[in-house]
Amino acid sequence: MQVSWNGPAGELRHCDGRCRDSSAGGLGIELPESLPIDTPVTLRIPSLNFTGTGVVRHSRRLASGYLVGIGFSRLTRVLAGFPTFAPPSAKEFPSDS
Repeated sequence: MQVSWNGPAGELRHCDGRCRDSSAGGLGIELPESLPIDTPVTLRIPSLNFTGTGVVRHSRRLASGYLVGIGFSRLTRVLAGFPTFAPPSAKEFPSDS
């Protein structure tokens, strides 16, 4: 899996990672470096012919690098056929009063 993003000076950065966890909402990827929270990323998995976008949601140190949580963008979820759930509004729940 390839992950790319813009560095602090706007330069294109990229590295290879290993998927450790997946869900309809995103991926947990083992990377050799940490990425700042809220960094937009592009994900490429050539073997699956998959390209998508997301945002870094968390990053934690591992013995062999970092586990970086990427939340898929809504468009990526739609194009990949994953469910997209909108959070319910407060009007949908009756009040107790």
